[in-house]
This record gives sequence, C-alpha cells and structure tokens, in this order.
Amino acid sequence: MKKLEELGFIRIASGTHGDISCVLILNPHKVLRGLKDRATPGFDAKVYNCILEELANYGMLDFHETMDTPPRTGADGSSRPLPPVAPPAVPVSEAKRG
Repeated sequence: MKKLEELGFIRIASGTHGDISCVLILNPHKVLRGLKDRATPGFDAKVYNCILEELANYGMLDFHETMDTPPRTGADGSSRPLPPVAPPAVPVSEAKRG
C-alpha cells in the first residue's frame, strides 16, 4: 500500500482503524501518464505502450484528458447532458420508520 501511495496511485489517510483507515484510489491511467512524463526510474515503456494499445481497443478516452478537461456527459462522449438523478420517493428518515 505504501508503494502505491509513493507512486501516486492511491492516497492514504489514518483514522480509527490505524494508519491506513481510508484509501482514495486515483485514476491509474492518469497516474501512469504522469509517471511517464516525469521519467520515473524503473518506468517500463514497453508495458506503457501495451496499456495504451489495450485502452485503444476498449475505446477508453480518459487517458488523454488533463485534470482541467471537462468531463464528457453522454455515454457516447457527446455533449448531451445526463438525465437528472431523481430523489428517493420516500425520504430516508421516513423509510427507516416504516
């Protein structure tokens, strides 16, 4: 876990369960790109290129986005907005009583 944090794949926070109570998993595609851009020692260009090929095979586009790229809203990448999320029909507090 510490090595994943050191490389930037996760962020760790301590809490009631010890030093590693909470873990935030970051987008591994963006982390890999950052490792490549920083010429991290031990970075394997062959593995990186294989990952790029697999991403292309699956049509994943997030690898080339920057942190300031606005997210795509449609499942097909269109600018069509997603439908709003409907609130629960019964408020949570009432559902627990029922």
